Amino acid sequence: MKSRVTWLYAALALAVAVWAYDQWNSDRRQIGRQLARWQSLVEKDGDENALTQANKAARIGELLTAAFEIHLGPFSTVVTDRAQLSQVMYQYRSRASRIGVDFRDQELEIDERLRIGDMTVVAAVDGTAAGGLYREAYRFRMRWVVEGKQWRIQRAELLEVLEGSPGLF
Repeated sequence: MKSRVTWLYAALALAVAVWAYDQWNSDRRQIGRQLARWQSLVEKDGDENALTQANKAARIGELLTAAFEIHLGPFSTVVTDRAQLSQVMYQYRSRASRIGVDFRDQELEIDERLRIGDMTVVAAVDGTAAGGLYREAYRFRMRWVVEGKQWRIQRAELLEVLEGSPGLF
């Protein structure tokens, strides 16, 4: 009887471990971690040297698929080149001494069979620049796909500017 209980506990512990591993590696968690990475690369707290700014701006490209599109609707800009994206992000980050980003109102639908995720999200940005404090909010739609065993953004589209002056670009 005692060995049966021991086996039951061992099986239960294994089931919990498998469940926890599955939850940690779920598609939603992986996409959430990628979005958090994006956030950490955009955010800034204090002065950075040019090399650090260029490095962070370039690393944003790691979150995108090989062939990607970023549509910046109101600005009539479509970015499909990593160097161009890096330059845009470098310029944006270099104008501010502090940038905070909060992704809110996230809606994510995942087609597990096709390994595609469609997300709408609001990027609320606040920061400090030469002109003082600023606040901006943008609603984006993103298409996530699995490439190289990682969820990456294939397409992002700025749907609307919700708050603040359009200082993104």
